[in-house]
Amino acid sequence: MVFEGETQQRYDLAERMAHYNTPGLSLTLIEDGAIAWTAGYGLLEAGSAKAVDTATLFQAGSIAKPVTAFAVLRMAEDGLIDLDGDVSTYLERYTLPEGAQTAENPVTLRHLLAHTAGITPGGYAGYVQGETLPSDVQILTGEAPANREGLQVGAAPGERLAYSGHGYTLAELVLQEVSGQGFAPLMDAWVFEPLGLEGLSFAMPLPSEQHGLTARGHDTAGARVEGGWRNHPEQAAAGLWATSQDLAKLLIALHEAYQDENAILSQPGMQMFWGEEREEHTFGWVIRNEHFLMHGGSTAGYRASVLINPQTGDGAVVLTNSDNGGGLAAEILRSASDHYGWSTFTPLVHTRFTPEHGVPAGLAGRYAFDAGWAITIEHDAQADQLSVVFPNGDRYELAAIGPGAFIHPPTGVSVSFSEDAGRSTLELYGQTGVREAD
Repeated sequence: MVFEGETQQRYDLAERMAHYNTPGLSLTLIEDGAIAWTAGYGLLEAGSAKAVDTATLFQAGSIAKPVTAFAVLRMAEDGLIDLDGDVSTYLERYTLPEGAQTAENPVTLRHLLAHTAGITPGGYAGYVQGETLPSDVQILTGEAPANREGLQVGAAPGERLAYSGHGYTLAELVLQEVSGQGFAPLMDAWVFEPLGLEGLSFAMPLPSEQHGLTARGHDTAGARVEGGWRNHPEQAAAGLWATSQDLAKLLIALHEAYQDENAILSQPGMQMFWGEEREEHTFGWVIRNEHFLMHGGSTAGYRASVLINPQTGDGAVVLTNSDNGGGLAAEILRSASDHYGWSTFTPLVHTRFTPEHGVPAGLAGRYAFDAGWAITIEHDAQADQLSVVFPNGDRYELAAIGPGAFIHPPTGVSVSFSEDAGRSTLELYGQTGVREAD
């Protein structure tokens, strides 16, 4: 975004990488259904001499979800699974706990893919190198060595949208039960090998022979993540390793399927990705401005972004090895949008606003959303500035654009505050959060 009356800044990429404490970056741009540009920038690790190139692997985090959905739709087209059947009928090693589901309204794969199963929301923190990794069943039950609580069905399936890592781990287990394969080999068989994508992998842990190709993660201060990265046995939700060019090839396959020109996924199968929209979410994807399918990935030390317009075949993949990489990716996507004429990321124009008595410190606090997540608003008295801190640790410093209205200039994410029936609320991403009592 830009502020009215102010010149839009232009930066050198290396400058912005330094600004965001991001040692390494892999970027692929897609135009008209083909790769227009792919390159690596910076280093595998801060202070090292090893440069990022097009073969460098990054953690892609939650981008694993739409990749998993691709396999589910392929298996459904082949008649191996029923998207609308009770997932319990596929489970042998795990029993779905009783909850808000019923025999008449069971949890289905359609619900799991669309985040409408009513299952425990939230994501995963990962495991430090050397820690014992839990099985899928231990993750779902919350038994040691799993590091978060187990799955619960807290709302009736189909009732509401609630982004859920556990939902995709349950889908991961279902696919393994049906195929008789481990998750990594089944994803190889159903997605990566048919498309020739050697730069995508769900291997867990990552084989040692690939460590030399791997970008190490870094925190917001630029320090390396302990061990270089965390392991994510919750593969379908967060365990994808990727090169940007092979992720781009997967996006191109979606475009081809949308045009009915892909051999491994039909046009009706692709349209299922598109056709399950609810609150701008669909099967594994977020829909942006009605045209672009997009998703982000966030694991300790890494931020990733992908998007594709299935109709035009325009899109991009940005992979970074920094907790600050989200802001950098947003700037790159806006630059690409400007260059290629995409409507999705054109700069917003706002007017700066100076509150008469300064930024209200009383807006600070923790705000909870009905979908089961929460953010924290912090006030910096010295800078007279608010910041929003997301569950994954991302911090967006906000600029005032009106009474109670703020924006994060690098990404255009807006936050507005109000009072509703005596409650302090904020609007973020079209959802309402209520401030919790101190």
